[in-house]
Amino acid sequence: MTRMVLSNKYFSEPKCDLEGSIITLDELQEMLDQWFFLNGVINIGDWIPWLCILDMQGYVKQMKDLYKKFDRFHEYVLDDHKAKRDALDKDFVPKDMVDVLLLLSENPNLEVKLTRDCVKGLMQVHHIMFGYSVSKGTTVLVNVWSIGRNPKYWDAPEEYLPGRFLDKKIDILGQNFALLPFGSGRRRCPGYKLGLKIVHSALANLLHGFKWKLLKTMKPEDVCMEEHYGLTTHPKVPLEMIIEPRLPIHLY
Repeated sequence: MTRMVLSNKYFSEPKCDLEGSIITLDELQEMLDQWFFLNGVINIGDWIPWLCILDMQGYVKQMKDLYKKFDRFHEYVLDDHKAKRDALDKDFVPKDMVDVLLLLSENPNLEVKLTRDCVKGLMQVHHIMFGYSVSKGTTVLVNVWSIGRNPKYWDAPEEYLPGRFLDKKIDILGQNFALLPFGSGRRRCPGYKLGLKIVHSALANLLHGFKWKLLKTMKPEDVCMEEHYGLTTHPKVPLEMIIEPRLPIHLY
């Protein structure tokens, strides 16, 4: 993924001391896991503001520490891209998103000047929305949970019906608020197309290549369907299954 977005690999393999590496693969994975976790936790200070300064759960401190780690990594990425561009001079050709953003930041003709901080935090935009001035520090949430349980938009909302929108003019691109799996507008998930392709391809290969069955000690009703808090939904108890190749090993 870093090669696709950043055109480089900015971390070393575990227990491998590579010159110029600033982070190991395990450290990067730990940072990403913590980021997903902290985006989904329930922070008491968000609901009872006067408790925020106490940071009773320690989440605020974890967020600040994680911010410093990511900022250090982002600074290194920007410096690395700039050094490579300066070395090539006129022969330089933008290869990724960071290259393009850095070029834009130095374009004097832009109506809105992009700074180095803008490149690192491009998503932090504040503006007037539907006549409401959204001031700094305001938390605005779209209640997707409530929309998905409103009979006005969802037929039999409490039932599991994966094909409920197949016969309706509703897509997953955020054009209709009845279905927002990837968000909407400028804050929509930028990797939704890549995600869909990878999920479809990976799932198809797994189903095509292997037979799947539960452990002998488990029944279908024993599978835990509870969710784990986080930016994305994970099962509270990881699912353990037995897989068998559908074809002889030499054919894979």
